[in-house]
Amino acid sequence: MRLNRFNTLTYVIMAMVFLLGAFFRVYNNGLFKVAVPLIFGSLAILYYSKRDIEKFLKLAIIIVFLGHNANQYFFILLTVLLFNSKLLISYKSSFKYILLMFFWGFLSYIGNQLNEINLLSLPFFIASFFLPIAFFVVSHKYVNEKMREQLISFYLRIVLILCFSALIQFAIKGSTVDGLTGGTTSAHTLGFHSGVAFLIIASKVLKIFSLKKIPFLEVILLVLVLPVMYLSDSKYLMGNMVLALGLAYMIYHTHNILKPLIITVITLLVILGTSVLKVDKLKFSVKSDVNIAYVSLRFVDSAKFQLLLQTIALPKTDPLVFFFGSGPGTFLSRSANSRAYDTMEKKVNVGGGTSVQVDSKLPSFIEAKTTWVTHKYATRYFYTLWQGTLFDYRSSLISLFWEYGIVGFSLFIAFFASIISFLHKASKKIKGLSAPNLFLQSFILYYFVNSLLAYYFEYPETQIVFWLFIGAFYNKEVIEKYKKEQSPRLSRVEL
Repeated sequence: MRLNRFNTLTYVIMAMVFLLGAFFRVYNNGLFKVAVPLIFGSLAILYYSKRDIEKFLKLAIIIVFLGHNANQYFFILLTVLLFNSKLLISYKSSFKYILLMFFWGFLSYIGNQLNEINLLSLPFFIASFFLPIAFFVVSHKYVNEKMREQLISFYLRIVLILCFSALIQFAIKGSTVDGLTGGTTSAHTLGFHSGVAFLIIASKVLKIFSLKKIPFLEVILLVLVLPVMYLSDSKYLMGNMVLALGLAYMIYHTHNILKPLIITVITLLVILGTSVLKVDKLKFSVKSDVNIAYVSLRFVDSAKFQLLLQTIALPKTDPLVFFFGSGPGTFLSRSANSRAYDTMEKKVNVGGGTSVQVDSKLPSFIEAKTTWVTHKYATRYFYTLWQGTLFDYRSSLISLFWEYGIVGFSLFIAFFASIISFLHKASKKIKGLSAPNLFLQSFILYYFVNSLLAYYFEYPETQIVFWLFIGAFYNKEVIEKYKKEQSPRLSRVEL
């Protein structure tokens, strides 16, 4: 079989980079801040000019694993600038919900100026939340079934290399791949991509009930991802992954949301029930002796749980914010908190009883600013004693709900619901769409559960992959095939 030079060279380079990162902290080198944008920018322009969309999107996948948000945001902005007018999609498509959400957010932003002048909140939010959606549009328009399989295979092999690097580092150094010791951006990023790889392969297995028809390298990856996620201390992602896959599988086969909801409620009750039990032998972390009972008890006092209660009470406490939202970039989103260094915690725990100073990464001429709605409802949670994913205030879904209100948040949910609904109908008509449909549903659920616990909808390293894959599975080719199966009188699906 003829080797793909681009893929082969990429795998070799990524293996070297991951290992250098694991043992020499190469990610802290200024080379990545200068050379990577120059190289990727030149290659991106080259592939765009040649209309080689596959290699362009592979560059996007590569940069996801190279760390440094600045490099990733650079590539996102470059993509927007290169494709510009080509990013327009018909208003009759599912994308209309995102467009409506954008305009609703703009109205909410204008309304918020009556409470306080905050000219930077919307631009910051657009940069962190909306610009990465460009990858959805590009992959939706240009990716066909063959290219999608190439992109998925390429992604899985990079994750496989990353998993091997993580295991080698753990075996030799006894530490996991994270931002301090090298590797990818953080242990949670390693866990996230391991989870996505698991969902891709497990979706195939669940549809054919056989490992014999799965490529050997994918079988190896399927076996590796669980221990890697455990050793990288991203076990909450393992739970989210299993929950998402199970729910997607049940929804896909039952076409009834009630049964999965009942099982979810029972699962949550079992988890909460551990707060009553003393299970000293069950450890929450590889590196700590925290048991599950203590974790569940501590969660009740956490910032995240208190903010969930505040969100539930929002219709009564502040009906205007509940309906209209406080405006993009104003309440606990990453874009809002990037300017809130006047009230946010100045130190974060890094383990071992030590902490590090947290300083604003923004230029000094951008003033620190905590918004009125954050002052009123959330500043008391910034100094929570336990700063961790399950306990701190960070949550894309909570912040989206407050900043966009019930109307804007519903439009966001409607976008994904319309895609899932369409693929449900299409999978009955188009052969071979079952496994991709199952993966996409589980991936969306996985991403949403993760986003309840952290800033996944504002992390460029996860957003690029998320939006790229959504567009690749919900693409024009699938829609055209579906339209051919329908009579013109019964179908008005357009893009």
